[in-house]
This record gives sequence, structure tokens and C-alpha cells, in this order.
Amino acid sequence: MEVSYYINNKEVRRPLNYPELAIELNYDKDIATQAVSTNEWEWGLGNSLDSMDGAKTIQDFITNNGVFIGCPFRVDLFDGGVTNVVFDGYLDLSTAIFDCDRVITQAVERKGVDWLNDVADSVSFEYLYEIGKITNSDFVSVPYVVSEIPNTREALLGIISMAVIAFELGDQINNIIKLFTGSANPLQFADVIKLVFQIIYTVGLILTLIELFKQVKNLLIQPIKYHDGMFVKDLLTKGAEHFGYTFKSTIFDNSPYDKLMIIPEKYSHDVNTTSSVFSLITDPRGSGSSASKNVSSETLGYLNPNNPNAKGVFKGTVGELLKAMKVMFNGKIIIEGNDLRLERRDYYTGGANYKISQIDDTDYQLNFDELKSNYLIEFQKDFNEKNTLLNYEGTSIQIITSSNASTSTSINLSKGLEINTIPFARGFRKEELTIVEKIVKFFAELIDVIGNAIISVVAAIVKAINDIIDTINSVIAVLKTLKVLKKDFPGIPTIPVPKWTDLSDQIDDRIGMLLLENDFIDVAKIILINNNTNNPRKTEVRTDNLIYVDAEYLWDNYHFIDSFVKTASRPNANQYKIYSIEKDVFCYDDFVKVKNSNFIQNSEGQDGEIISIRWNVEDQVAEIKYKINELYDQYLKQQKIIPDGK
Repeated sequence: MEVSYYINNKEVRRPLNYPELAIELNYDKDIATQAVSTNEWEWGLGNSLDSMDGAKTIQDFITNNGVFIGCPFRVDLFDGGVTNVVFDGYLDLSTAIFDCDRVITQAVERKGVDWLNDVADSVSFEYLYEIGKITNSDFVSVPYVVSEIPNTREALLGIISMAVIAFELGDQINNIIKLFTGSANPLQFADVIKLVFQIIYTVGLILTLIELFKQVKNLLIQPIKYHDGMFVKDLLTKGAEHFGYTFKSTIFDNSPYDKLMIIPEKYSHDVNTTSSVFSLITDPRGSGSSASKNVSSETLGYLNPNNPNAKGVFKGTVGELLKAMKVMFNGKIIIEGNDLRLERRDYYTGGANYKISQIDDTDYQLNFDELKSNYLIEFQKDFNEKNTLLNYEGTSIQIITSSNASTSTSINLSKGLEINTIPFARGFRKEELTIVEKIVKFFAELIDVIGNAIISVVAAIVKAINDIIDTINSVIAVLKTLKVLKKDFPGIPTIPVPKWTDLSDQIDDRIGMLLLENDFIDVAKIILINNNTNNPRKTEVRTDNLIYVDAEYLWDNYHFIDSFVKTASRPNANQYKIYSIEKDVFCYDDFVKVKNSNFIQNSEGQDGEIISIRWNVEDQVAEIKYKINELYDQYLKQQKIIPDGK
């Protein structure tokens, strides 16, 4: 067996401290990684003329590249005619120690979890948007409704204007009927022209009335607006791709979390300026004072979907999002080749790959330090958004674990607090109309009845007038043919037939939209969305949103594996006995088996997990620390506390 070392793809002399060197595999619960690392490597033979001197090779690399570029580093193991790469990574020269003709460096696995943890926080999703790896086409426009106090002053003035126009409209309809039924000769040109202009004016009043109602409605209940966001799966996919990985996850590949979305903080908005109802109060015919006509109202927010200014990109780094999802789903990162997986901490695809040799394992410790008597899962609260407070239940959960043994509580040894804070606030679905909305809907339904009746009458009259106009135009055409009239003599244009759009429907379709107190978001929202690509207005918060975006659900389905209380399905719970092996025969094939999976069996066939391995490549032995799932305390009980915010 022979070990070879390569720096910057060039073979070098082995490090000075090679007998002490080992490759370590660490499986730490808190960061949940399979990280490959080494201890310090000491290079330098004191001979600058030696082309294979490691220190000289490193100095040459620094001269050409600087210290903020990782220097490629590889360790090969030649055994039985086969060369295996036991370590492929880089030397971190930014933290190196330089001492005359020696260099002491740390090594990091290439594109491994250690490397990802180091660099993922250096890239933000906003940066990915700026360089075009995330585009506006990746955003989803989510309609939302605002539940803040309405502008009642302007709304009252608008209602007065509507009443004035309604009376005027009634007069004009009576005039139309009189003109239409009182004409001695329906083909009399002057009467037709007078009727046409009367109808045009009446249609204008109807359109003004509709527009006024819309303005009043928007003052009492703000119009539908849009916030853009991105699906978590798309964000993680884009982030992984930037670092050369393909993102995979059974969590986000399946319903419901394939529709999990983050709507980022919103601190600034476009301002929409529209004519105020004041400009129509004095006289609906438009003879009001010039001062009244210059009044306008402003509406914050994006009134239409897919606005290029409505950036829906998560305002954080790739590393921050990965950490947040690991907290939310009690997850870990697994790197398998070019695949980056995010899975629940106990995820594995098969049985144990490695079996511990027959050893004396009578000495053991307990994993009691992993028991936290108070285990907390909580979403953030957005104090700018009172809906996160009014709908507080489900925001957090506490799991209290204690002993139920019949002994004095003064010597109870259970202790510790673990806080799992998910850095997002829950979003909520609008489930019902408010009192104001119900009142507006009532009047909208009345206006719909009146409007449909008026439109039916006007449409019938318009159709009759258009028939007369068509007859007159036919006569004009004949006269043009007989050259009585010039060819460029204009005909009479027909009148468009007005149609009524029910206003009450615009109130009902608010149900299911994202509910916000105002247009600003201080804490990013996390919600489940049904995306309607054909009609963004129909993109809704899922009806089961609060079932799955819920602290108790996350405990019951993802964090329960940390419970020390036995159940029928988990008779040993999260209780483990910890064993250590000082020297066990360990070769390259064993290293491959455990590198991406720490699930093992002991010599008695019991399942367990490796905590850490320190493998001496030169001696082909390993120090192994592992744990076996065995119940050692059956006197534990568990209590759920679900705060309601009161």
C-alpha cells in the first residue's frame, strides 16, 4: 500500500507530520452533515531546489493565484494494483501559517458539505437575480387584500356623487323613451341624431356611475393588489445550481411542500395616482370648479400581476435559506456526487452499509445530553402585520419532557432548552368577508340588478336605433351609387351596445387571497400557494395552508424523532448508548461505505449510527465512535404546550 499527495495537480513529498495524519468523518446533529476534513498538514523539506517540495509548490501557487483561491489538493491510495482517491479537495491558504520554509494548512473537501457551509453565505439570492440566474419569470404574483381602516370620508362623498348621477341617469332615460316613442317619423334625421347623442350621454353617465362605485369600493375595501414571491424549491434549485449541484429533496418533491412559497420583505411600493371622487361631486356633466377637478387619490402597491418592479426574490443568502429549511424540517444536507439533498435528519435510502467488528462493547455512555426538557418550535411574528398575532395558535409549540418516576422532583435531572426558530412569519388566507365588504356587496348586488335592467333597456333602444341607422346607411349607399351623393359622403356610425359586468362578483373573489393588514411586510411570509398560471387573480392560498404551515404539524412529522419518550412505533425513541472503538481495522472500501451514510450495525446486528470516525490512512485503522438505539429510561413523559397568544 502506498499513499501519494498532490498539490495543484502535482505530486509532492509527503507532509512532515504524515504519521499523525488522519481523515475524519464527522456526523454532527446540529449541522447534520457528512463532512470530510483533516487535521493540519505541515509541508516543507527546507530545500527550495526540490521540485517536489510541498511548501515551494504552495508558494508558487500563491504567486500566481493569491491566497483567496483554494489550492487543489488530493490524496491517492495505491493498493493491490488499484489507485483510489481518498481525499479530493483544496488547501485553504487564507488561514495558513507560514514559517520560513514551512507551510501549515487546513484542507477542505472539494464541493463537500464543509465547503458548502463556508461559501453558501457568500452568495445572496438578490445577487443571483442581478446576474440573471433568477429572472422575473421565476416569480409568482400572489393577489392579496388589505384589511386596514377604510377611507370613509372620501367614500361618503363618492356615495353622494353616485346619488346625484343616479337621479340624472333616471331623467335621461325618461328623455330617451319620450324621444323614441314620441317621434312622428322614426326615420326623421334630426330626431335620430338627437336620440343618438342622448343615448351616448346616458351611456356615459352609466360608465361614470360604474367608475364611481369602483372608486367608492376601493376606498371602503382596498383593491386587489399583488406581491411577488418564489417557491422554496425553485430558490433552493437556483442556489444549488450556482454552486454546481442538482437539488433534490423528498420533502419538496411532494405535496404539499412543493407549493411552499416565500414572499420576501416589502419595504417600498409603486404609488398609483387616480382621479378622486371629488372631481365628480359638483356636477356629473363636468361643469364643476377647476379646483375640484385637480383632486386625486393615491393607492400603494402593484395593481396588476407580473409587474417588473415587484421583485419576488428571497432577501437572504443561499446558506441562510438552507439553514432555515433545516430548522423547519429538522433536516440535514447530504452531498452525493453532484446532488445536493435536503432531507429529514434520519433520512437514509437503505440498510446499514458497514458492520462493526466483534469487540468488547460492555462500556458505554448515554446520549442524555441530547435530551432537552423544553423543546421549542416557533415561527416569527410580524408586528407590522397583526394577522400573525390574531391567528397566533399554530405559531409555536413547546414539548416538555420530564420523568414520571415516583421520586422527589428536587432531584430531577432533566434539563436544557432547544429553540428552533423558523425565520419566517406565517401567511393567512382570507376566509370570509368583513362587515364593510358585506355591506358593499349588498349595494353592489342592488346596483347589478338596476344596472342590468338599465343596460337591457338601453341595449334594446340602441339596437332599434342601430337598425334605423343601418336603414339610413343603406339609403345613403344607394344615393352614392346613383351619384346623388358624393362617394366620400359619410354614413352614420352605429352605437356600441353597452354590457354590464356584475360588480358583486368582484367582492366574492377576494375569498382565498392572501390577507394582510397593510401593503408592507417586515418579516418574510411563508405560505402554501395554488398557482394559477392562466389567471393570476385566481392564485390562492391553499385551504390546507394552516394545517401544514403549523408548529405542531412540524413536530408531529419532522421533529418527533428527537423525542426521548417511547411510543408504539418507536419503542426505543431517541435513546442511544454510545460506544467507542480505539483501533479497528479500516480500509478504503470501508471508508466508501460510511462516507455518505453513517447508518451501521454492531456485531450483534443492532442498528446504529456513527458519530465520528478518525481514519489513519497510512496504518489502515480507525477510531470509531458510534451509538446504538437502545431504551435505557422508560420513565419519561411528554407534554405539548400550544400557546394561543392570550
